[in-house]
Amino acid sequence: MNFRQSYREATVQGANPVALVVRLYEQMIADMHQVAIAIGHNDIPRRTDRIRHVLLVIAHLQSTLDFAQGGKVAQDLDNFYNALRQNVVWVQFHPSTRAATQVVTDLLAVREAWVQVERDEVERNHVERSQVERNQVQRNQLERNQIERTENPSLATPSRTPSAAPDRQSNDLQSDSLRLDDAPHNDGQHIDWQG
Repeated sequence: MNFRQSYREATVQGANPVALVVRLYEQMIADMHQVAIAIGHNDIPRRTDRIRHVLLVIAHLQSTLDFAQGGKVAQDLDNFYNALRQNVVWVQFHPSTRAATQVVTDLLAVREAWVQVERDEVERNHVERSQVERNQVQRNQLERNQIERTENPSLATPSRTPSAAPDRQSNDLQSDSLRLDDAPHNDGQHIDWQG
């Protein structure tokens, strides 16, 4: 059993589409490194096999482009894949480690853009998942409250006992008026409190 192959298959099965694109770029980069090594050793069958694989991956990536929804980005990727295919074929017919390395450099640059898209998607999914979890917690709390009110009717309608505050206020007014009555008067002079 090939453990690397099993690991890759398991990774791919759980990956999102952007992560799969990143993995395909990584595969093309690894293949082009093998092409450069094969050129250095003059290993034509190995070079041919790896180039064939890169061309298959390019064809797959290009076939999945959605021009209706992708717009300019899809068109730019299509142009990139066409240029990439030409460069890879050039390496096959004009073997050069320098040309193979340039293809790797081009792939690394575009792969980095895909990695950023993947990070952004993971972050967006994390934020959305957090919001869903918060909403679920709120729904659960509401359900628990409803169950508690059903099981304990006294919680459903809180009892309202009259507050003693109004009585206290009226008592305070009465005591103030008593104090004013008890106070010594100013020899028959009337005090105007309103004005």
